[in-house]
Amino acid sequence: YATADRDFDYYRPAYRYGFESASRHRGRAWNDVEPDLRAGWDRYEHRGQSTWENVKDAVRDAWHRVTNH
Repeated sequence: YATADRDFDYYRPAYRYGFESASRHRGRAWNDVEPDLRAGWDRYEHRGQSTWENVKDAVRDAWHRVTNH
């Protein structure tokens, strides 16, 4: 999902959001919470200029690392 023109700092908010969200929604599956996370991304204060479509895979990656999936 990473692209050559985007470095770690671009994805950092997405990783943080995925980590925080996995902790907050412990025990729930990604597919069950993804619509809520999508809606929440637009309100996430650390998101910068990134869109959900550009970072959702990074959020999912962090989510799966926390949940061991």
